[in-house]
Amino acid sequence: MIKTSSVFGMLRHFLLFFPLVVVNHVGALEQAGIAVGSGFVVFPAVTYGIKDDSNAYSQPDSTKESATVTSISPEVVMTLDTGQGEYELMYVLEQGAYSTNANDNYTDQTLTAGGVVSLSRRSTATVEGSYVLGHDARGAGVDEGVVAVEDVFYPDKHRTASIGGSIELGAENSLLGFSTFGRFTDKNYINNFDRGTADREYFSWLAGVGTSIYLSPDADIVVEGRATRVDYISSSGDAQSKEASGHSLLGGFSWSFSGKSTGRAVVGATQRVPDDTNQSAQTSLSWEVEAEWSPKAHSTFALTTSRAFAETSGPGSFSNASSTVISWDHAYSIFFASSIQAIYSRQLFYLNDKVVRTDNSYTLSPSLIYSPSRAMDISVGVSYLTKQSTNDDLEFDRMIYSLDLALGI
Repeated sequence: MIKTSSVFGMLRHFLLFFPLVVVNHVGALEQAGIAVGSGFVVFPAVTYGIKDDSNAYSQPDSTKESATVTSISPEVVMTLDTGQGEYELMYVLEQGAYSTNANDNYTDQTLTAGGVVSLSRRSTATVEGSYVLGHDARGAGVDEGVVAVEDVFYPDKHRTASIGGSIELGAENSLLGFSTFGRFTDKNYINNFDRGTADREYFSWLAGVGTSIYLSPDADIVVEGRATRVDYISSSGDAQSKEASGHSLLGGFSWSFSGKSTGRAVVGATQRVPDDTNQSAQTSLSWEVEAEWSPKAHSTFALTTSRAFAETSGPGSFSNASSTVISWDHAYSIFFASSIQAIYSRQLFYLNDKVVRTDNSYTLSPSLIYSPSRAMDISVGVSYLTKQSTNDDLEFDRMIYSLDLALGI
């Protein structure tokens, strides 16, 4: 019932961890695909969704509005396995419509390509690139509180391009292994420049090296060093105050025990050095943990948690963000499965070296999936979200009921 992309799973570590983005992924079609020759296999699919949102714009009780949002999302995935390498190309189009205001309707597009190549018996290279035409729904990002319903008439639209890759050296169970990795991201906005979106356009890069030291057949010691840089395109004082460099040193373990438990956990320190001389360098405890435990083949528990400096989506010059996700996916039969996910996130916003706002958010999302065939998933779910903030005007509760139908070939 669940098909996992081996290519993008291997790339997840350094491409997707910061900032941590969490989606309530309840399943994916287990399609046979269409062989088109020369090793290429195509997986077309389409998902139709409808959700009832009690607080569509993330408002306090006094200004909240409910809405029904319908969406349709066709996608196509093409894979190629040459024996020496695995490659994948994915395109997703999503169109959404709000029952309350047509101005909130959106069309998002995502194009992603990636590959994993064996350079030799002792070396592997990965590469991934993506281009996203997306939007920030009203009530998200900087358009929070009553601003989102009184002063903003269209959601912020943006395009984001990124490319990254890694090279890993060292045979399995060798005494030492080495890796180098990097990522470049460029984010630009398309509208609402009078609302300050121009000050949020930036490009950033990350580069790092790591080593693994053999500890046992099931575990390795891991050490990584990273350097980061973010530059904002606007020359305004607000944008320039956010520019900074960063350095991280992390250490920990990776493991794989009898196929039932796999994971990676590192902890260390990160320093942010701002370009603005009115700000001081900040050093913070950082960590990354990814762990899975499958006591049975049909049941999997997962934990993902991280903490790091991040670009601010609200006030101030930067933020220190942490997030923890716990999930349980369980298949009762070939037809029925369930998923439950709990999320806790905390974000501290800094201005001139002082914390000016703290947000704590909690989400609980259970869902049930019925798969009458390998090419169909029907899922129903509910998500409860609550946000607590030192700014009382930004606190809210939100309940979302959803129904999704996914069809594939």
